[in-house]
Order: sequence, then structure tokens, then C-alpha cells
Amino acid sequence: MADALGKNLPPLAEDAFTRLGADESSSAGGMTAGAAGGSEAIEHVFEDPEVRAFYEQLPDLWSLIPTVLLKDATQPRSSDNSTAIAVGRSEAFDTSAAADSAANSSTATPANGNEPTTAATVAGVSDSHEGTAAASESTEANCSYPAAAAAVAADDDTAAVTGDQHSAIDAILSRLPSCVSRDLCDELAVNFCYSNSKAARRRLMRALMDVPRGNLQLLPYYSRVAATISQAYPEVGAGVLSAVEAEFDALAAKKDLTRAGEEPRLRVARYLAELIKFRLAPPSALLLRLKMLLDDFSGPAVDAAAALVESAGRFLLKLPESRVRMENLLSVMMRLRNARNLDSRQTNAVDNAYFACRPPDKATQRRRRPPLQEYIRHLVFEVLGDGS
Repeated sequence: MADALGKNLPPLAEDAFTRLGADESSSAGGMTAGAAGGSEAIEHVFEDPEVRAFYEQLPDLWSLIPTVLLKDATQPRSSDNSTAIAVGRSEAFDTSAAADSAANSSTATPANGNEPTTAATVAGVSDSHEGTAAASESTEANCSYPAAAAAVAADDDTAAVTGDQHSAIDAILSRLPSCVSRDLCDELAVNFCYSNSKAARRRLMRALMDVPRGNLQLLPYYSRVAATISQAYPEVGAGVLSAVEAEFDALAAKKDLTRAGEEPRLRVARYLAELIKFRLAPPSALLLRLKMLLDDFSGPAVDAAAALVESAGRFLLKLPESRVRMENLLSVMMRLRNARNLDSRQTNAVDNAYFACRPPDKATQRRRRPPLQEYIRHLVFEVLGDGS
């Protein structure tokens, strides 16, 4: 267009597509619109900006909490350089110490082997034997009393959360069921880091699994608390995930047909979906269990499969690494829905889950013009037309 108009080409902003070469552009042209760039697809997994902020914008604990309070936490990636420097210094020190000891031993050893050994050498050998014996005794003591060592560690953890800290943890965990907004979740996570310990984190994991009965709306907020604290303590998210997976597998094997067993199945299925949306679990954790439910698509398995698909199906369809498998599982679920003799409740649950993943296209409605514009068009095209 610039050549046809005789104008200079204006500066254009570069993006991922304008930087493609001739060979890359031909391969990129064969991609679908949803898969044309994994990073872009991941950035726009959630269409709603508020939902995207809820699941992706977590508070940075390392900038909000003093470092001294996170002494036993997993260090952020920015500190890898300093850690590598410290390791390098320690290795250099060990190497130099080993070289010095080798030089001293070679100096103290006679060359021909016939000269008598000096008193200093004998003293050094005896000292080394005594040190070796003491080390072996301490090793045997540690190996002989593992139960005592575990008891001492348990006593230390218990003592770490006594008194004021224990009451502070109780107050924080008591506010967990009232976290019904993003700000309240972030405030609770930050307050917990000020009073946390190993025993307190175990209590938090138990509290995150103890969701009040009938309050399924709390699952996203509980998952956000776990994801926030997992930035510094990954064992919190891993512990909650392992407990949710174990409970899901136990309920799937139990096949409880009563009404009382329906709520735990829905709760644990939605909890697993929320953990996946917070990236605390890989997509395969849900896809494998969904396939297992589709293999036995009857009774409680229908409700659990519908809950999984409704909660995280659209999220997995947006991810490039799980899009194909999720589409295949959706098609299998709808074929089973048509083939099996399901009741009306389960049929509606499957339909709602499917349309939550793939919402129907809205019918295009004709935009109505204001009356004044309609009257002007009438005068121009009809009254003043050629045939009038």
C-alpha cells in the first residue's frame, strides 16, 4: 500500500508474528487460531479480566514478608546466583584443604621408608584414630535411636507453636471459612507467614482439607490460599493436592449411591479442578481421572465427571498441552450420554458441563436504528428514489 500511494512506510510495532521468517510463517499459517502460539494461549486462558486476576495474580510473599521470617522457605529463583557462589566458595575451600592435607602427609612420610617415624606423626595418627572412633560412636548412636530422634523433632515442632504463636495460628485458621474475596485470602496468607512453622503448616493443610459441608463456593478461595503460601512453602500445595487425589480415588472406588455420598464427590472433584486452575497440579491429574470415570460412566461416576468438566473443562480446552485430549474426552462423554440410559438429572448435569466448556454461539441480532434514522432512510431510498 505504501508503494501504491508513494508514501514512506510508517514504523510498525513488532510482535511474535511480524518476527516470523519465510520458513516459519508457512508453518505458522497451518496452525489454528487457538494454537497459534502457546504463550499467547496461556495468557488468555481466562477471558474475564477479574477471573484472570484471581487465578494468576498472586501476592509476592518475598516482597511482603521479611526474609528472616521465611528462613526455612524455598528460596526464589533470584537467589540461585548467590547460592551458587556460596557453594562454589565451599567447594574451593574443601579443595584447598584437601591439597594442604595431602602436602602435609607427603612431607611427614619418609622417602625411602627405612627412617623411623617421628613423635609428631605418631601423635597425629593416634589423634586421627580417636576422631574416627568418636565419629563411629556418634553414628552408631544416631542409627540406634531413630525413634528418639523423631520424638525430639516432634517435641521441637510442638514447642515451636505453643503459647502466643499457637493462639495466633488458631485465630488465623478460624478466619479461613470467612475468606470470600481475593483480598481476604491474601491477607490471611500473609498473616499466616508471620506465625508459621512446620507444625503450623501441617495444621493449615488439615484446615484447607476441612471444607465446611455445603459450602462449595469456598473451594476457589481455599485453593488461592494454598497457591499463595506454596510460593514459599511448596509442601503446602503438594500436601493439599495429595490429600484431594487420595480422597477422590477413595470415593471413586467406593461408589456410594446414597444422597449423603454425593456432596463429598462434588466437593473433591471441584477442589481438584480449582487446584489445577491455580497450577498446583498438572492437567494430567484431571484428565486421567476423567478417563477413568468415563470408562465406568454410570451412577456416581456421571456426577463426578460432570463436576470435573464443568469446573475445569474450559480451562483445559484453552491450554495447548491439554486441548486435544480434552476435546477427545468431551466427544466420548457426549457419545456416552446419548448411548446410556441416564435419568433427567444426570442428563442435565452432562449438558451443563458440556456447554460450560463450549458455550453455544449467540444468535446474531439485527441492530435496530433510531426512529429518526429510519425516517431519513425512508425519505432517501423510497420517497426520493429513482422510481418515485
